[in-house]
Amino acid sequence: MESKNQHSLGEVIKRISRGRKVAPGYNEYKVKRWWQDTMGSMINEQTKKLYLNKNTLLVYVDSAALKSELNINKNQLIEKINEYLGEEVVGKIQVR
Repeated sequence: MESKNQHSLGEVIKRISRGRKVAPGYNEYKVKRWWQDTMGSMINEQTKKLYLNKNTLLVYVDSAALKSELNINKNQLIEKINEYLGEEVVGKIQVR
């Protein structure tokens, strides 16, 4: 017999971390993981730092061309990151 209170581990972690100080660090970890898995080795090599400060993703890169490309595609990146996270975590991206 299945219980009505069964939830996936991911759901339980989300519920526990919402509204607590755990969420920002966990969300930053998930964003960094997405970046590594999705952006490819060339972009990862040129990305020096990646921070999530409240709802702003700060991306530090070496290449001016990459900086320009990321700035052009900010809205698509925000959409894809939030879709991956399953909630609106990133509202803005600053490329430096």
